[in-house]
Amino acid sequence: MKSDQLLSSRTLRVSYLDREPKYLDRYKAGFEAQLKKISDAQVVNLKSLDELDVEQCDLLVVASTLLDDDQFVVWFESLRSRLKGGKTIWIPVLFFADPGFTATLDLFNAAISENWYFDIVSPDHIQSIPLRVANLIRIHDHLKELERYALALDDIERKVAALDQGKE
Repeated sequence: MKSDQLLSSRTLRVSYLDREPKYLDRYKAGFEAQLKKISDAQVVNLKSLDELDVEQCDLLVVASTLLDDDQFVVWFESLRSRLKGGKTIWIPVLFFADPGFTATLDLFNAAISENWYFDIVSPDHIQSIPLRVANLIRIHDHLKELERYALALDDIERKVAALDQGKE
């Protein structure tokens, strides 16, 4: 399916959480301008993560450029824990941040061990935003399909368990 056909059949829903809403520099302004240029994306601004409606969101974008490496890793783990809530994270996240190599190395295990997809775009690389968003949107579509499979499998398992109980 051509991309223009894919986009004509849906509206991309992007939730944007700005951790530093009172801070604006040329990088953040450029990032927000790039985000708004992406196709027909509907961008919903969030004041807190509690406002996130996972069912109505294809991608979560989080701006957080003022944290140093140690703060970023701690904050990242806290966000991951809140999103996970004991379950699989079904929504990909694009972080607008500038962690150093040490911080991203600390995130390596989270990227490998979790079935959660995220990316980090630094202020110096905002020109890559359209492709990063496109990749994360496609991943989201695949995750939604996996979620449907997981729900169907759970339903089948409940039905099999009910049938097994009826035989005893």
